[in-house]
Amino acid sequence: MRIDDELLLSLTNLLWIDGIGGRLTLDSIPKCYTEMNHNGKHYKCHPSYRSLSLWNNWVFIDWGQGFYEYLPAKLYMFIDLSECKIESEHEQNMISRECQSSRLKLLPKSLRDLHENATEYLLSASKFAIIHSCENDGFINPNHYPNKYHFQSKLSKRFRMEKDKYRLVPVDRIVDQAFCISDNSCIDDSSDDAIGNIAINIDFPNKWSNNFIK
Repeated sequence: MRIDDELLLSLTNLLWIDGIGGRLTLDSIPKCYTEMNHNGKHYKCHPSYRSLSLWNNWVFIDWGQGFYEYLPAKLYMFIDLSECKIESEHEQNMISRECQSSRLKLLPKSLRDLHENATEYLLSASKFAIIHSCENDGFINPNHYPNKYHFQSKLSKRFRMEKDKYRLVPVDRIVDQAFCISDNSCIDDSSDDAIGNIAINIDFPNKWSNNFIK
């Protein structure tokens, strides 16, 4: 198992090629990790955890935009840019057009989409995470679950994942671990919602009693 090559290509384009908000100089070498301690908790995003199997922690993300709740997301990689040099947009404008053009020829455009505003963070943080996030409208109302196989439960909530989009966010946006699973059930329905665009957030076991004991 390994991280999607298209996703890595998209990340490379975003960090070194795209110029919105800032980008790395060509000689910068970021450090990438599959584990990180953050606020006293250990987060993992292994493509092959200890040579056994895929292991991606789920987390809650604070988007800081007035959302009424934190949104769950799946971790894919941690990136440390603390030893990298970042060019501001002003510095980029000082570079000759020939040099800018040569950069654009370095890598083809990826089919994967990393959020276009991610580079706005590069000058304000040093450690980042690649995530696959819940859609920004949050959890699905149980009365509007997409099909008959999606049962309501007091212990879990369903949510839609962003389709074909990943995000690069500062690690400080991670507020806590989440307990989630992807819903990849094989059922007689060809819609996107039926073949894996839905995930399930399950309450931590120490909160289960709140649903049954009053």
